[in-house]
Amino acid sequence: MRLFVFHHAGGSQLMFRGWAAHFPGDWEIHVPNAPGRLMDGRVPLERMDDLVDHFLTELGTELTGRFALFGHSMGAAVGYALTLRLLEEGRTPPVWLGVSARTAPLPTTVDEQPATERAALPESASDEVLRRRVATMGGTPQGILDDPDLWARFEPTIRGDLHLTESWRPPAPVPLAVPISAFAGADDPVVPVESLARWSALTRHFLGLNRFDGDHFYFQDDPGPLARRIHADIRRATALRATATASAAPHA
Repeated sequence: MRLFVFHHAGGSQLMFRGWAAHFPGDWEIHVPNAPGRLMDGRVPLERMDDLVDHFLTELGTELTGRFALFGHSMGAAVGYALTLRLLEEGRTPPVWLGVSARTAPLPTTVDEQPATERAALPESASDEVLRRRVATMGGTPQGILDDPDLWARFEPTIRGDLHLTESWRPPAPVPLAVPISAFAGADDPVVPVESLARWSALTRHFLGLNRFDGDHFYFQDDPGPLARRIHADIRRATALRATATASAAPHA
């Protein structure tokens, strides 16, 4: 099993260092970076379609056979968008999709969305507004927010990522055959736990909404409980695929 983990807005693979130790030894854990991380010299992408194109090119033939996707915050939207593209192109879909700390991107009107989701970050938002948004989410060292030089280095990537994910509108949803599990921090100040239940409308096999103690980055100090739930749900999803394949096979 190959598990691809997609990071949050402004983040990178560094958040997921050590994750491989929490999964079976024969699993491959991949944490691909979006462009513009860790001083890679690349420009952050501004459109979700372009970011999906990037990952399709970068991951290439690894997106075949038995693989699963997990995304946190922005990464959840990326995982869902990548799944949609794979299905659209007739390619192998993931066995399972895990979405964390991100409301399902249903194409609802602004007035129908919860108050916490109404205002996407304007491209012209001031540094102070952006810093407050990032501070509320947590996960970013205070030193980056307080140091002008460090902030100048990270600000374009954080701003671009937030605008990309908050302005993205997917096509009208059709329930996917891919099982989906949702994960949330019980005290997340940005994404209400209950809002993740909307992911159930995007799949024929919703494996549940899992609550963990903590805030938006509830797994940061100890990823073990989350990893165990991911492992269990991927096994459930794999069994569902096997059953569906057997049912579809021609009988003598």
